[in-house]
Amino acid sequence: MSVGPVRPAKWDSAYKCAIVAGSAESARRLPFDGVFMPAAYRPMPTLATMPLHPTAPPGHLVIVGGGEDRSQDMRVLRRFVELTHSADPSIVVLTAASTEQDLVAQAYQHAFGVLGARCTPFAMHSRLDAADPQVVEHILQADGVFMSGGDQRKLLAIIGGTRTSAAMHRVYRERGVCIGGT
Repeated sequence: MSVGPVRPAKWDSAYKCAIVAGSAESARRLPFDGVFMPAAYRPMPTLATMPLHPTAPPGHLVIVGGGEDRSQDMRVLRRFVELTHSADPSIVVLTAASTEQDLVAQAYQHAFGVLGARCTPFAMHSRLDAADPQVVEHILQADGVFMSGGDQRKLLAIIGGTRTSAAMHRVYRERGVCIGGT
């Protein structure tokens, strides 16, 4: 069955719904929101799109684009820390995309420290690292999660679909945690 837009056979203004089968008296009436697709024909929301806590504050996504300053005025990182909305921010840094994970971790640890944030970096060399319960627990407690730059295909290959990824989605949706990266 196609999921594309459909026009109702008739519009029942008394019930504000689409009549999709039979006569007006015996028809199945479906809620209709005006975009010519009865709600019953729409795809079901997935776990990724379904709001678990509709009243939770929206998180922030900080998409850097590369080459952010980690030693001078640090405007982008300073704004990232501000968007955590925490007086004592805790930031997890994931260095999976980088070829020099230890150096990058040290640089971010220093930069976020200068900005007044506690920084916990995690080097991720494999999907096993991304399944580590310690990493997941830190993410679940963090005010911000920052992914270092590098090879984005490598980042996705290591983190995509893992417990680390699920934890990041969860804190973004449920707690409004700031997620960023370059």
